[in-house]
Amino acid sequence: MQHRTFWTERRFTGMTLLLGAVLFLVAAFTSVTDSKGTPVYSLPPREYLFVVFTHSTLWQWDNVLFISGTIVTILGLALLTTQFRDAGDRAFSSLGLLAFVLGAVLWIIYGAFRLSIDLWAAQEMARTAAIPDYYVPLTHWTQTLFIIHTILSFAALLAYGVALLTTRVLPHWVGWLTIVYALAGSGVLAYTHDFVPLLHYLLTIVMGILLLLPRYQIPAGGRREGEPSGVPTTSGQL
Repeated sequence: MQHRTFWTERRFTGMTLLLGAVLFLVAAFTSVTDSKGTPVYSLPPREYLFVVFTHSTLWQWDNVLFISGTIVTILGLALLTTQFRDAGDRAFSSLGLLAFVLGAVLWIIYGAFRLSIDLWAAQEMARTAAIPDYYVPLTHWTQTLFIIHTILSFAALLAYGVALLTTRVLPHWVGWLTIVYALAGSGVLAYTHDFVPLLHYLLTIVMGILLLLPRYQIPAGGRREGEPSGVPTTSGQL
């Protein structure tokens, strides 16, 4: 009887993608709100800084989780990219990983701004009752970082969607879903100049779950789990 281990490379990739998404979603769903329940990100600068000052500990934890989720997702996508390369893709998955990493760097800078400048400005406003002069101009800069990060995230997902269509790593419907999401999200961003970043992680959750399912396991011999050894695999679409 063929020995099978649970911790295959595909399952480890799926677990890493899921962990990154869970960390990010926990941060998103525990985000700081004001007394009326309005998310802090929807508030004008004065109210925003007041809420940050009032809930400074939660604010720090949320942003640490955002950054941690992003870093873990990079690791998961790096592992996923090796799956694509083993399946024959040499371009699209690598471009997707590069775009995501570049966007992630901007997101981490954005998170570092929240953990440092936002907290310092909130403390200054609590002390002087006035928003520091430098703060609002800097928020325009961080908003630009956020927009570029979002564009790069869509570009990464578009590239991964094409890689999914050109390989057998996951069902092709996941590739089409990823492409449609990336194009639709880009349209929303162009129209509204904003986009909720947690939505990106819904796709990594889908990919992570599918990578964990036994029917999508492909051992080193090239056969899915449960497929008879005498039946050759095909290169057709799933």
